[in-house]
Amino acid sequence: MEVAGKGVLLAGGAGAIGQAVTANLLRRSARIAVLDSDPDGARHFSDAAIAYFHADGADEQAVAQAVPAAVAALGTIHVLVNCMGAMHSEPLIKLAD
Repeated sequence: MEVAGKGVLLAGGAGAIGQAVTANLLRRSARIAVLDSDPDGARHFSDAAIAYFHADGADEQAVAQAVPAAVAALGTIHVLVNCMGAMHSEPLIKLAD
């Protein structure tokens, strides 16, 4: 897919996978906005071409505010990359409480 000059929104872009995707998109000349729940996530992106928006993907109101700001920064969102998620690990069966 050709992304040069396209507006790309990365949901969950401040994590390790998101940062790797962002680096790849930058090499391909995409215009990038990152949305992430990390309040200090912008520190991962020194490139001025990346717009960073703090919003927890589980908070509908926060996302509803961040997405229009990302659209304003990019002009248009052509591509959405979802790197957002969380892992929870525990035994399938708990033998004791």
